Amino acid sequence: MEEARSAVPAPRRLRDRIRSWRTVPVHPLLFAAFPVLYLLAHNVEERISWGDALRPLGLVLGVAAAVFVVASAAYRDAKKAALAVSPLALLFFSYGRASAALEGHRLIGVAVGRPAVLLTAWIAMGLLILIWTARARRWIPELTKVLNAVGLGLVLLNLATVVVYQANVRHAERAAINASAAGLQGTLPDRDEARAFQRLERRAPPNIYYIVVEEYGGTGALRDLFGFDNSAFVGALRRRGLYVAEDATANYPRTSLSVASSMNLEYLEFLTDKLGPSTGDTRPLDDLTKYNRMGRFLKSIGYRYIHVGSWWHQTKQSPEADENIVFGGHSEFTSALFDTSALAPVGNEDRRRTEWKRAQFQFAALEATEKAKGPLFVFAHIFSAHDPYVFDPNGRYKTQDQYDDRSRQENYLDALAYTNRRILELVDTLLSGPEESRPIIVIQGDEAPYENVDAGSQNLQAPLLKQKFSILDAYYLPGGESAELYPTITPVNSFRLIFSKYFGARLALLPDRNFVYRDRQHLYDLRDVTDQVQAAISGPH
Repeated sequence: MEEARSAVPAPRRLRDRIRSWRTVPVHPLLFAAFPVLYLLAHNVEERISWGDALRPLGLVLGVAAAVFVVASAAYRDAKKAALAVSPLALLFFSYGRASAALEGHRLIGVAVGRPAVLLTAWIAMGLLILIWTARARRWIPELTKVLNAVGLGLVLLNLATVVVYQANVRHAERAAINASAAGLQGTLPDRDEARAFQRLERRAPPNIYYIVVEEYGGTGALRDLFGFDNSAFVGALRRRGLYVAEDATANYPRTSLSVASSMNLEYLEFLTDKLGPSTGDTRPLDDLTKYNRMGRFLKSIGYRYIHVGSWWHQTKQSPEADENIVFGGHSEFTSALFDTSALAPVGNEDRRRTEWKRAQFQFAALEATEKAKGPLFVFAHIFSAHDPYVFDPNGRYKTQDQYDDRSRQENYLDALAYTNRRILELVDTLLSGPEESRPIIVIQGDEAPYENVDAGSQNLQAPLLKQKFSILDAYYLPGGESAELYPTITPVNSFRLIFSKYFGARLALLPDRNFVYRDRQHLYDLRDVTDQVQAAISGPH
């Protein structure tokens, strides 16, 4: 027998082994992994760590393996069980996408996108899959081979997309950061120069608070386009000694661009030079924000950098910070994956309540820093006035049903009313000490609500430009230094002015400009629309 077996050529024995493995039902694990890898590959231009992806991938594979074992026992046939598990995995992870596609659609008067309707349809399809599998007899080995090949191909294709992209962008990311570090127009002082300037001015280094409130629109835009009078809030800020720039505008109508620019005191044309206009890669913006020039400079002259993080990857934490204060919860990637699954309706309230708690946690964390030993630089990015709009005007939790009963604009204004109250409470806390120890405070919208604006958006009509570029921009500058602030200041100049006034930096103000990008895939193909924005802001009310 051994002689007969050895007489079979080695290549043939290898082919026989490969053929036998092709019928092993591994495709349930491959099809379970596919949605995770697909989401990773299609968000490859965002800053998503392998750790963020590997945790849900491990969970999904574990659940798929457990379901496969149970199905194998029920069917008493592993190949038949696999034929049930693979389509069920795809059905499970297609629910969220179907829900988004069908939202607002009706069939015979029925809102087919509602969870009750869609989940019923998904359960019915799952039962049909189980019944069909139970009756399947023929073609099971051939179907196993086909599904193994298809599943493996899908996994490898998405893995290759991620690996190739990451290998190609590393050099460009670092080049962009290096260009930013070397390209500042003007000079920042070193520690000795900053201290000498402060001694000359007879002042101690003040604590500095930079608070970015997501999608907080300017007073004029809120009045003209939303019918909302925000003058009481603005008046309250002014009574507390803050300067509010009435005609302030965002430099960019996208958070990733806006925050990277303001925290590095520079426009972003250097990224176009380094990366080219034909990319939507946000990783350089992510690095520019995490390793921002503002924090690096202040640390170099003796400040302690406290970063109050958001849920969003770009401002969640900073490796440069001495302390990162971050509310718990799922990662951005895990939440996005969850939203594609059939569990989305079940966990939606839990995710909404998490965001309700997060904003309150951030405001409380900011207030707590008032007692910390300085000098401090404190940064926070707060999403209390951003979708999913979880606050009523009094700060109470707004359920999904309550949200659904109101328009998007009403939900936004409810959240804005709560945000106003918390900002005033925060300002009161930060200014509660003696006048000589009061901090610098900058409270600024990164962009206004809520439509995206690119070079092709509705031909850049004036109402849309006003809605998206007009922002809240408020300053408390101790020692009467607000005299040089002006109504049309933009975020790129905020800390150029502050660092010059308080630390002797030689940073001339840049022209206040506004840019749009061509589209999401051409993020650095920037077009100057300053004249159009200013005409929209100053136009008839």
